[in-house]
Amino acid sequence: MYAMLAVFSVIAILGVLLLEDADGLSNWWVDVLGGGLYVYNIIAAADPDALTGAIGHIWSLTVEEQFYFAWPLLLTFVLRRATRRADAQLVLASVAFIAVCFFLRAHFQDMVVIKGDSVTFTDENDPTWAGFTYRMAAFRPDMIVYGSLMAVFARRVAPPLSDRFRRVMSVVGPLCWAWFFTVMFLGNRVAGFELWGGWAYQVGLLCIGPATLDLFFRRDSLFAPPSRGRRCAGWGCGHTASTSGT
Repeated sequence: MYAMLAVFSVIAILGVLLLEDADGLSNWWVDVLGGGLYVYNIIAAADPDALTGAIGHIWSLTVEEQFYFAWPLLLTFVLRRATRRADAQLVLASVAFIAVCFFLRAHFQDMVVIKGDSVTFTDENDPTWAGFTYRMAAFRPDMIVYGSLMAVFARRVAPPLSDRFRRVMSVVGPLCWAWFFTVMFLGNRVAGFELWGGWAYQVGLLCIGPATLDLFFRRDSLFAPPSRGRRCAGWGCGHTASTSGT
């Protein structure tokens, strides 16, 4: 990433020096600082016009890195307390954080204006707290927390998997995959399927959890956890008694 930022800096400087119309690159250093200090998403939420957008994809790395700064500290604190109450508090706090982000995306969805492939905001030239709040939620920091909860859930599912659990997930998993890809296909093309907070999009985000568990627990999946039991195909048949001691 830092190599990319260095190359981008050189190209941006040359562009400013050599191009007659390089106004779009005048703030290149803001992009570099935002990416290098892992605050690109915060700058983009507070003042979208402050960035060139040339390396806009780096927002995802900043969200991930912010999560890596915070989550290990919380997890270490909870594990050191080693109580069921502390575990429950972490799970409940995570669920609350996810719920708040979902609410903010839905509540402030009118802040975004989508015209084809173009995305702008109603406060584009005059950033507001509502716009800042919406954009921070739109970066989906809650989805990384959601993934962590799925890991906790997967850890809690004791082998061997029950027949009821296998039956439920064998239906829920494929349905979630179908809905997720439907949202991706219809995104920004059909009303309600806006990829910035529409109801179908929100449901699609929730579907990622069961869909991922579907991959994780299937014995014929590349993502299935290693098992010392017999090799087989299908839903959870690898979780035999021989794995109970691992």
